[in-house]
Amino acid sequence: MDETKNGMDSFDQVDVLTEKSSIDVDNSVQEDNHSSLHNMDDEERKERYKNLLTLLENSTKLSNAFETRLKKCKLKIVEAKLEKTNKIDENVPKAVENDSIKDSNNQSTEENEVNENYYLKLFQQPKLFKGTLKDYQKEGLLWIRTLFENGLNGILADDMGLGKTIQAIAFYCFLLEMGIKGPFLVIAPLSTIPNWLSEFSKFSPQWNQLNTLLYHGTDNERCKIRSQINVKHKVDKLDYFSIVITTFEILRMDTKVLKGYDWKYITIDEGHKMKNPLTLTSRCLREFACTNKLILTGTPIQNNMDELWTLLNLLMPKLFNDIKDFSSWFAIDDFHGTNDQIVDLATKDEILNIIVKILKPFILRRQKAETNLNLPPKKEIVIYAPVTEQQHKLYMATLSREMNILLNKKPEIDIESDVRAKRKCVESIERYTENRVIRKTEPEHKAESKDKIVSLVLLNPFMQLKKISNHPYLVHMPLSPGRSSILVDENIVKASGKFLILDAMLSKLKLLGHKVLLFSTMIQLLDLIEEFLIFRSYEYARLDGTMNINTRVDEINTFTNDPNCFVMLISTRAGGLGLNLTAADTVIIFDSDWNPQCDLQAQDRCHRIGQVKPVVVYRLCTKSTVDEKILANAAAKRKLEKIVIGNGTFNRTTKVNLSNIKELMNLLESSDYDKQIQSNGFILSDEELDSLLDRSDMIKSSPKTNATQSAKHFEVLT
Repeated sequence: MDETKNGMDSFDQVDVLTEKSSIDVDNSVQEDNHSSLHNMDDEERKERYKNLLTLLENSTKLSNAFETRLKKCKLKIVEAKLEKTNKIDENVPKAVENDSIKDSNNQSTEENEVNENYYLKLFQQPKLFKGTLKDYQKEGLLWIRTLFENGLNGILADDMGLGKTIQAIAFYCFLLEMGIKGPFLVIAPLSTIPNWLSEFSKFSPQWNQLNTLLYHGTDNERCKIRSQINVKHKVDKLDYFSIVITTFEILRMDTKVLKGYDWKYITIDEGHKMKNPLTLTSRCLREFACTNKLILTGTPIQNNMDELWTLLNLLMPKLFNDIKDFSSWFAIDDFHGTNDQIVDLATKDEILNIIVKILKPFILRRQKAETNLNLPPKKEIVIYAPVTEQQHKLYMATLSREMNILLNKKPEIDIESDVRAKRKCVESIERYTENRVIRKTEPEHKAESKDKIVSLVLLNPFMQLKKISNHPYLVHMPLSPGRSSILVDENIVKASGKFLILDAMLSKLKLLGHKVLLFSTMIQLLDLIEEFLIFRSYEYARLDGTMNINTRVDEINTFTNDPNCFVMLISTRAGGLGLNLTAADTVIIFDSDWNPQCDLQAQDRCHRIGQVKPVVVYRLCTKSTVDEKILANAAAKRKLEKIVIGNGTFNRTTKVNLSNIKELMNLLESSDYDKQIQSNGFILSDEELDSLLDRSDMIKSSPKTNATQSAKHFEVLT
C-alpha cells in the first residue's frame, strides 16, 4: 500500500513539474548576461548552488517516475512472453524469474546488461513499421514511448549516423497503433527533407504507407496544402491524419496558421537550430500549444551550456526555468585552460556529477563506439598548408592596413627625385589668372580595363584574414583580358597553399578510385573550387543553401549513382545535416567552422550506417594564420562537450563516475585527430603524399570500441 501511495505521489509531482509554464525566457537570458563563476561573489555562488540542488531534486522525482514506468513496461514484455510459452524460458535471466526486476541501482553492470539484452529480444516493434530495428534503436523507441506515457519530453541525442530518423518514424507507427490519430508535425532543415520523405516511404511500403504531407512551396501552394492537413487517411483499418513535414523557414513564415492546429506530437530534427532562445524560430515554436515534443540532434552542446539549457527549456519550461542556475558553472573560456584546471572546476562540489544527474532523464545518447554496428574505421588527419607569397603579402597588408596594397594601387613616385608626384588636379593647371585657373586640354583616354576585382572586408578584418588564408583570389580576383569573368589558369593553384595541397591530393585520390566530399563554410570559396575542378576536368556535384529541394535531390542522386562523379562540393552549414552520402569514403574539410560540431556532422555524412569502406577525413589548415586560432577555439568547445555528454553517461547501461579524476583526464586528453602533417613551407613529396593517402592500416583494423581512449599521434612529416 505504501509503495502504491508513494508511486501516486511521485506521478502527481510529475504533473506539477511538467505543466505548461509562461516563463519569460527573454528576461532569464538577458539577466544571465553570460555570468560565470569568475564574477560571482560567495553569497551568489551559494544561492545558485542551492538552486542547482533544488533542480536536481525535481529532476530526480521525474527520473524516478520515468524509471518506474520503464521497469513496468519491461516486465509486461517479459511476462507476456512467459504467459505465451506457459513455462519459464531457459534463456530467461534469473533476475527476470523473480517477482520483479531489481532496482537497477542494486544490480551489477553484468546483470543489467543481461536483462537489457533479454527484453530487447522480446520487444515487438510496431506492426506498421516495415523494417528491422537494431537493439539500440528498439531501446530508443522504448525510451521515447516511456517519456510520452509519463508526459515528459526529451532529446534523442544519438551520435550522427545512428538512425534517429528511423526511431522517430517507428514511434509515429506506435502512436497510430495506440489509436492516437494526429495530426503530427515534423520540423526539419531543408537539406534533410528529402531524407525524411524517402525514409517514410522506405519503412512504410505502398500497401501500408503512412501518409506524409510536405508543407512547403509558394504562398499559394501552401494555402492549397493546408486544406489537406485535417483530411483523414485509412491505413490498416485505422483512420488518421497526415504526418506533416515542413522546414524551419516555413515555420517562421506560417506560425499564425500552423499553431492553430491541434498537433498531438511535434518532432524537431536537428534541434540544435533552436539553441538561441531569442531567435525568431525559437520564439515561434514556443507559441505552439502542443505539450508533446521530441528533439533530435547529434550535437546537444555545440558552443556553451546556454544552448543546452535553451533546448531543455523548450521541452520542459517549468523545470528548466532559470538559465543562471544551470549554465554559469561552466563557461567556455574556462576550457581554454589546462586540463588540470578544467578537472578542478568540474570536480569542485561535484558540480559535473550534479549537472549530469539533472540531465539524465531527458537525454538519450549512444555513440558509434558503444553500438555493435561494426562500422569501418575512421581517422582524421590535419594537414598544415604553406603560405604562398601572395597570401603573405595580403595577410600582412591587412594586419598593417596598407591600403595601397589592399586596393591594388601603385603609389605614384617621381623616379628621378624619389618624391611623390603631383596630384592630378594640380598637374593639369597651366597658369593662374586673377579670377580663374586655366587648365590644359588633354585628349580623352580610354578607360583602362581592370585586371582584378578587389573585395575587402575591412569592417571585419578577421573574416578577411580567413579569406586570404584560404585563397587570395577571394580578396584579389584576376579577370580574363577584356572580360569580367575570373581568369582560370595554373595560378589558381599556385596562389594558395591549400589549393596546392588539394591539387596533389585529388589527382592521387582519383587514380585510387575514391569519391570525395569537400566541405567549405563559404559559398564564394565553393565557387572558386568549382572553377578549379572544371579547370582540372573533374566531374562533380554541388549542394549549398541556395538550392531548392528538387535540385538537391538531383545532385545527391548524381553523386551517389554516377561512378564518374568524383567530388561533391557541400556548404558546411547547409549540407552537413542529415544527408546520407555513403558513396564517398573521403572527406576534405577545406576550412574549419567556428562550431566544431558542424564539421563533425559533415564527416558523418559518409561515416554512418551503410558505409562499407574505411573513411579518412582530411582537415586543411593554413600554418600560422587565423585557421589555427579557429582550431584552438574548437578544441576548447570539444572539451566541454566531452566531459558533459561525450562520456557514455547518457546511454541506458553505462555508469561513469565523473568524480574520478583519472577518467576526466582521459576524456580531456583524448585527441580529436589521429595524425598531423606539416609542410614546413614545401608541398608534400610523392612519398609523403603516398603515406598520407595510404589506408592499408585501416582495412584489417576493427572499429574503435573505447570512446574515451586517447587517439595516437603519429610522427609529424616534415
